[in-house]
Amino acid sequence: MVGNAEKEIEIMWPFAIAIGAVVAIAAAIGSAKKTVLEENFERLSRLLDDGRALSVAVIGQAGAGKSSLIDTVTDGKSQPRPKTGQGTDATDWSRDIKVELFNRYQDVRFIDTPGYGTATHSTKSYLEYLPIRKIDKIIFVIKGKIREDDEKMFKKIAQDIKERRNLIIVRAYAENMTEAEKKEILADINTRLICGRNNISVVFYSSRYGYGVDAVKRFVGGWN
Repeated sequence: MVGNAEKEIEIMWPFAIAIGAVVAIAAAIGSAKKTVLEENFERLSRLLDDGRALSVAVIGQAGAGKSSLIDTVTDGKSQPRPKTGQGTDATDWSRDIKVELFNRYQDVRFIDTPGYGTATHSTKSYLEYLPIRKIDKIIFVIKGKIREDDEKMFKKIAQDIKERRNLIIVRAYAENMTEAEKKEILADINTRLICGRNNISVVFYSSRYGYGVDAVKRFVGGWN
């Protein structure tokens, strides 16, 4: 009986190895498959290779006011206009591989990136696939308290961007802030994002009252 059992084990062992190999390969293929968001980042990278126009990416968490900022600084004339509204996920690159990636205005291509740190737009995908080195200028938009995802994203941008002078921080929804509140927020930004040491400008901005709009326009440049 023992001999028969041993023979059965010898016969089954190659099959077990084969099955294990198939499972491992299937797992590797599954883990290597890119999300629609990641495929869109790769498509953005290819489109930026042409270098035909100044590229300006607006990056921040969901609901930070990125789309409204683009709409305001372009006087509502970009093509197409960014999607704005009460929702925090109006801009979505996670479903359609052919989604429009640029909002064009004169000689500038704005990139209205979806907010990171959500179920459909993970920060991990941004850190691995967003082609920061190919983007000419970046506007990093924050709202409220700085979170861990903000720190991770900003660190990656500051490391990868071609020149630090081509990066600014915009603190949105700055209406009704007192000077004391602005000072406190600026200190927190300098501590958490270390922008002071890197000579990165901070702009307090309000699309409702137009605060900071001219400063953002000057940063973008490239207007006719």
